[in-house]
Amino acid sequence: MPFCLHAQETETTVKLKDAAKNAAIETRVTAGYLGKKYGVTIDSNHALYQIIHKKNLGINLALAIYNHTAAEDQHIAGIISRYEEQMATYLKPLAATGYINKQIAVLDSVKPLSAEQKTNLNNLFLNRTKVSDDSYSEILKGALNRVSADTAYYAALFGKEIDRKAREITSNFSIKNQLPAKVLAGSGKHVYEQQRALLLADYAFPKGSKEKEEMVRHINLKYQPAIDSTLIAQGFKLPGTRLAGLALQRRQTLKLSEQQVSAITSVCIAIANQKTSYMAENPGGKYDSRSYEYEQLPKILSEAQYNNLLALKFRDQALKDAEETWIKIQKEGLDKNLDSEQQKRLLQGYFLSKMIAKEKFTNRKDLQHAQVKSIDDLKPLIIKRLDALQKEQNRKEDLKKALLW
Repeated sequence: MPFCLHAQETETTVKLKDAAKNAAIETRVTAGYLGKKYGVTIDSNHALYQIIHKKNLGINLALAIYNHTAAEDQHIAGIISRYEEQMATYLKPLAATGYINKQIAVLDSVKPLSAEQKTNLNNLFLNRTKVSDDSYSEILKGALNRVSADTAYYAALFGKEIDRKAREITSNFSIKNQLPAKVLAGSGKHVYEQQRALLLADYAFPKGSKEKEEMVRHINLKYQPAIDSTLIAQGFKLPGTRLAGLALQRRQTLKLSEQQVSAITSVCIAIANQKTSYMAENPGGKYDSRSYEYEQLPKILSEAQYNNLLALKFRDQALKDAEETWIKIQKEGLDKNLDSEQQKRLLQGYFLSKMIAKEKFTNRKDLQHAQVKSIDDLKPLIIKRLDALQKEQNRKEDLKKALLW
């Protein structure tokens, strides 16, 4: 009996010694792994090293004499829980430190940071991680905003994120404008590059500034003309023109030649470029393309085509004016024995002729006045009768007011 007891004690002692050795090995390996992962040194004097060792030793000793009881399972779970909580208090700041060290190394590889910038970025980041549940990426972005606005840094750190967003915007641009693959192949690259540059500006200047406004202005001046030119040339974007865009839309009605279409497309592209430059210099302003259009289109279109284009532009408005005038004529009782449809066509033709004359000679006020006068001299009889009646009514109203005085 004494011999068996001695043998049992010897076996248990060996297991416990082996458990202590295994715990030491596991601790050394774990500390090495965590140190490499977080870019720090965790030696035997480090508090985290001691916690890891206590955890491993406790588990290994418990397993050395393990008899598969519920109480033993609960004891081991307690060891794991107790030391995991203690380790977490060290691992979180270690993870943050390792992360910011790697990011600073990336920034240094792009353009060396000053010692002050490194210290400020490190402190801003680590202090924020202690009180915020935001992702490290978001915290880093906020910290970097307070240290540097160099877009090269943001491209290096957040390039993949920015690229993804730029591609999403480009895809949405294609869907919104219903662009086929051929057109997107020409404009998509410019849209992507423009949006990537604008996103970098947003990352570097999240709150806006004069510097950001100037950066955005240069970005749009660089990319927007190429985007507009490609889309206009394919007939998928027409700038805010008064006539040139309409001419391209109604090219078949106007029977434009390929040469005329090409020339008007060039006018639209020039207008788009002029508008981009104007808006860059005058944010919030309103660009007016009329003078340029009225100068260029008569050189491209025949007299008949130009008149037809103007008629297309004002036809609906002339019809609306004719219908409103006919209602006035009816109210005054001047419509007796008159064919309403015939009269409305006459009225529409009269209003349309005046609108065309005013628009056609916008740059020549003397001719504009002469043309409008000649049209008024031949105005429909029903308009003359309505004008005379309204003039008489106004005269009586003025006389009535004079008598009241």
